[in-house]
Amino acid sequence: MTTVPNGCFYDCNVLAYFPLHEGIKSVGSSAFEDCYGFRDVDLRFPTTLTTIGSYAYFRTNIKSVVVPEGVSVGGSSFSKCGSVTSAEFPTSFSMVNNSGIISNCSNLKDLYLKSPTMLAGDYYKSFLNGCPSDITIHVPNFVRTTYLLDKYWYNYNIVGFETDDITAWNITRPLTLNGQDRFAGTPDVTLSSVGSLTVNGDAAQPINNLSSRWDIRNSSGPRTMVLANGDNVSVAGTLENRLYTRSKVWDFVSLPFDVRVSDIDWQGKQAAVRYYDGAARAANGTGASWKNYGEDDVIPAGTGFIIQTSAEGWNMFTSLDNASKQNIVSNAEFVTTLAANASEVAANKGWNLVGNPWQTWYNIHKLNFTAPITVWNGNNRTYEAYSIQDDDYALAPNQAFFVQCPDEITSIGFPTSGRQLTSEITDQNGVKARYPQTSVRQLIDLTLAQGDFTDRTRVVVNAEAALGFEMTRDAQKMRSMDTTVPQLFTVADGMELAINERPLADGIVELGFYAPQGGVFTIAVVRCQAESVVLEDLISGSRTDLTQEEYNFTADSGTTTQRFRLHIQANDVSTGINAVETNNGENVNGDWYDLSGRRATASQNGIVVRGGQKILK
Repeated sequence: MTTVPNGCFYDCNVLAYFPLHEGIKSVGSSAFEDCYGFRDVDLRFPTTLTTIGSYAYFRTNIKSVVVPEGVSVGGSSFSKCGSVTSAEFPTSFSMVNNSGIISNCSNLKDLYLKSPTMLAGDYYKSFLNGCPSDITIHVPNFVRTTYLLDKYWYNYNIVGFETDDITAWNITRPLTLNGQDRFAGTPDVTLSSVGSLTVNGDAAQPINNLSSRWDIRNSSGPRTMVLANGDNVSVAGTLENRLYTRSKVWDFVSLPFDVRVSDIDWQGKQAAVRYYDGAARAANGTGASWKNYGEDDVIPAGTGFIIQTSAEGWNMFTSLDNASKQNIVSNAEFVTTLAANASEVAANKGWNLVGNPWQTWYNIHKLNFTAPITVWNGNNRTYEAYSIQDDDYALAPNQAFFVQCPDEITSIGFPTSGRQLTSEITDQNGVKARYPQTSVRQLIDLTLAQGDFTDRTRVVVNAEAALGFEMTRDAQKMRSMDTTVPQLFTVADGMELAINERPLADGIVELGFYAPQGGVFTIAVVRCQAESVVLEDLISGSRTDLTQEEYNFTADSGTTTQRFRLHIQANDVSTGINAVETNNGENVNGDWYDLSGRRATASQNGIVVRGGQKILK
């Protein structure tokens, strides 16, 4: 017997007790409702139990109840138990998702909430409806202050208890240990659902086995995080990270510890693990850059790689028993060395696949790096380039990304100041100045849409940039691994670019696209700091100001680089200079440019005025 069915013993009021043996997994709704004969019973459950249904023990005369770890408890399951004096809920019980679980228990005196985080949820305020107001609520010492500061819980008598007998903590919601607040001993810690552990202060916090998880299917889905803001957090036992992968889809992954390929537990699934060979691309170009890892290969912490499994499900990545285990609880900058991967072809030079080394979100503004990064968007199935200077973007825990390493750069650093527990960017200040800017940079973001898929590209007008490719400013277009997704890019020096930073010059930018199949497409401007962006269709001869409307067109499948041009007119900007020195007071002739790269004609005394703005030669 593994289940007590719904209503199985409903209203069997002479039944004295029905102990549940090991092996039973669920107690159905109203299974023992109105069993008045349950008198002076200390209700215990088997370790195999996972579910207690709604009204399961409604109006029984039990004396006490202890709910084991990991059990889902239904609404009103212990409600109106007039004889119950004590109830205990486990460390995993942190959210009340059903109403009145232990409500209207008129003799309840002691309630033990062992969760390391304050009890919350949609129905936590109805949890104790109708119970005595003078009950004592027992919570772990380190979370007692949190309860006392809460406008609901402070009404009760909240007392703390020592946690020496708890050797394993299940954290399902964000938990912060401040100052001297610590788990007793060296417990196991499991982070699940949206659980996170932040440890502040320098008091020691040893952890035995540490387990976290990430559902990789959803970019905004549950992630568990670890953030140590002190220097005395350590992992003594096993460190593992569980990742939920999709079926037959490549996922980009990075881990904060070293892992041996043969140690990865795929839970019975077939799997492939590959790395990006930047040296091969430098020597031979694209087409053969992805290589399979061998079973005995070790993937170092902070290295990006891709995985694909034959079926969706959880996979377990266990750290090597070496110093890399401590990275996840470190409070020091993590630095990843980059390979130069020299090549005479700029498009193939310096490619590295690295990853977020922290088990937190990471603000890219804080990176010790200057060049753009390129990430894989698994939902849109395309690569996206981000500028560290211009884009508010947070790397997810365990997220891998590409960088193209400039000549003068040998590493990428991840200072601890970039770690955060949400994907929201609130601090746009970088750890250091990227490059001094005396000009105004004007960004133009364009998209190409077909059906459910959208791709994007960017032009940045900057008088200080070069017309040619600059690895510190420009980002090459990485074509999607999925050939069914449309692609948009600009073309310069024969290269396809995702970010094209350049002076205005003649204001003409070549625009290319890839159509996976024939059909209707839409080009739009989604951000524009320039005065106007006119799209010229060389086939139809039409011109469309994209700042005013989108452009719809039809195209056959394939790559096209000769159809569209952008005509950009940059906004005038003031130089902030009140005078310009001339040649002995004579007129200065020739070409003049404002700081957006826009050309004008010289005038009397070497100053050109357009729209009230002074323009510098």
